[in-house]
Amino acid sequence: MIPSLGQYRCPITTTYSVANVCLDLGNGCYLDVLVLIRCHVPSLVRDIKALEEKLLEEQEGPETWPDDRASSQLDEIDKKIIAALQIDGRMNFSDLAPLVNLSDAATRQRVNRLIDRRVISIVAVTDALALGFGFQAMLGVGVTGDPTEITSALEKIPEIRYLVITAGRYDILVEVVCVDAEHLLHLSTQIRSLPGVGTVETLTYLRLVKQNYAWGVR
Repeated sequence: MIPSLGQYRCPITTTYSVANVCLDLGNGCYLDVLVLIRCHVPSLVRDIKALEEKLLEEQEGPETWPDDRASSQLDEIDKKIIAALQIDGRMNFSDLAPLVNLSDAATRQRVNRLIDRRVISIVAVTDALALGFGFQAMLGVGVTGDPTEITSALEKIPEIRYLVITAGRYDILVEVVCVDAEHLLHLSTQIRSLPGVGTVETLTYLRLVKQNYAWGVR
């Protein structure tokens, strides 16, 4: 029986190693490949990881995905990865891999694929007050025309960090961060001056009670 990683010493400094590389074929199918590698001992682990990544890329190849990001496109491994990253977005691949029963390389490829498909984004969520933005507010915007035309103009304003078209009292909700009251006044005036904007109601935040992105997956 050949172990997962065995070394066979030859004369001088050359080491022949047998690596057991597990390829994730998708749909719960895996393929074990035994590879004979000739290398120097210090570079053995690095070469095995590089080979595994190369085999994974060649086996799966480039993929294109439609803009539809419905959960039906996610398998159980994807969902486990997302659930873990919602709790700790800084988790190392070496810690994440055992949770989904994949190698580090396969896990890294899965995460990168989710990012490319815009299913997830890994960013630093900051505290606006700690960064000097003393005023945060939600603006309820009423429009007289097509809301999508207004949002195209609004998304170019850097102070806006959340923008959504809604049904109900407001047509658009806009969350902004400002340095002070004067900054907020200038920003709300700028939004009111946009063609197609009818009304703007400013709801100033007094205290942030809860902000949580770990809503799980379905």
